Amino acid sequence: MKTITETDYYEQVLTSPTPVLVDFSASWCQPCQQMAKTLESLENDYQGQVNFVKLDIDECQEVVAQLGVKSIPTLVMIKDGEPTGFVVGMQSRAKLDSILKDVVG
Repeated sequence: MKTITETDYYEQVLTSPTPVLVDFSASWCQPCQQMAKTLESLENDYQGQVNFVKLDIDECQEVVAQLGVKSIPTLVMIKDGEPTGFVVGMQSRAKLDSILKDVVG
């Protein structure tokens, strides 16, 4: 999963024709590290259908404030430049898979 900057968020994520799942996390967050393993597995399953990126909350505070992210891990689905869904806290692979299936139709 690619780690992005605020510039990448504005220039790539918001303009992507493909839905993007943004993982708001931090290097010091243990649950985020556990969730990353699940997301990497799902990334393989949804290759070409959903782009997966990681955004470090300590490095990208403007985006964090703009989207109102209050705790991590937080996942935000961006489709057509707009946030369409938020998932806060640890989630099972099955739950995330279900959410992604809804997004890709």
